[in-house]
Amino acid sequence: MSGSLKFLDLPSGRVPLPAFFPDATYGAIRAGSFEDVERAGLFGCEMNSYHLMNRPGARLIKSLGGLHGFTGYRGAILTDSGGFQLYSLIRENAGYGEIRDKEIIFRPDRGREKLTFTPEKCIQVQFQYGSDIMMALDMCTHPDDPDGVQRTSVERTVAWGARCRAEFDRLAAKRWLLHTAVWCVPLAYLASQTGWIVAEAGRQPWAIQDLMPVGVAAS
Repeated sequence: MSGSLKFLDLPSGRVPLPAFFPDATYGAIRAGSFEDVERAGLFGCEMNSYHLMNRPGARLIKSLGGLHGFTGYRGAILTDSGGFQLYSLIRENAGYGEIRDKEIIFRPDRGREKLTFTPEKCIQVQFQYGSDIMMALDMCTHPDDPDGVQRTSVERTVAWGARCRAEFDRLAAKRWLLHTAVWCVPLAYLASQTGWIVAEAGRQPWAIQDLMPVGVAAS
């Protein structure tokens, strides 16, 4: 390697870098098709773990051959952790649940029904999807949140990342790619410390949006 990463070898094929993955939240491209994605010269799509787990469900998707079988898409599939969607709903209305040190408690109907979403569950679901690139569960914040909340977010994200990595290693039959998304916070010290922790944990390549793209961030 000559100082930069040129491509990713994934179960669904080789993806040249840098790469753009259009959003296919529910397993489909809005106002387009997967053929359009291929004709545009793109090699992958991003799909939403939480929404797909909610409907039609991870078990059904697995029974149909994972997301590739369910959608018919042949390219690489990146699935997010679902953490941002849960955070957004809970921030909008606290009746939806709460974010704890060890898990996220979510009540879809703001009633008795309860979903406990842990770092382990996050990885298990993405294995059921057959994702090429998986994302570790993270705790999101709002830019206006105080320093204490930002620090808690970083600490939880790092701890959850370690648990995701352990579950990934336990389940992995072959090397798939696990990334931890570290949400940018307005505190330079926390951003720097988090970057080093994530790098030392072995989640490479890592990048900083607009500052260090994937193509030059691999080490």
